[in-house]
Amino acid sequence: MFTARSGSRPSLKPVRVNRWKLSAVRSPATPQPRAMSCPKSACSWKRGKHHARMSKAKYEVKGQPNISALALTLKVYDFRMANPHLKLWEIGDQLPRFMVGNKIAASDAHAEVINKRNVLSASVARYIKKAQLMIFQTAIGQLF
Repeated sequence: MFTARSGSRPSLKPVRVNRWKLSAVRSPATPQPRAMSCPKSACSWKRGKHHARMSKAKYEVKGQPNISALALTLKVYDFRMANPHLKLWEIGDQLPRFMVGNKIAASDAHAEVINKRNVLSASVARYIKKAQLMIFQTAIGQLF
């Protein structure tokens, strides 16, 4: 964009336009950017997700908990406690919606089956270790 001078030729100086201050140009149907959605005096949020940090709960967790990851960890741990006789790769193979790309199929070659077993065993072991660590830390009063 160029600014117009009193003469007929446009100047070669570019105009700096703040795209966030173009709210008057936008149509009312276009949603406003979050930065302009509420004045600073009306809300106290900051950029990003800081819900756990701003919590005033009696027992606060460290960091921002990932609820879906916690649910998956609990699912793997509960399945292991219900079936202690199964091998780790069997647990990973039997859990629904757990590492779908590494499920063992009857049509897989022997080398591919061994590779998938190793991946499933490592993943299940990692989730079980994480769950046991969470249980231990909760027992001593720390939350994750």
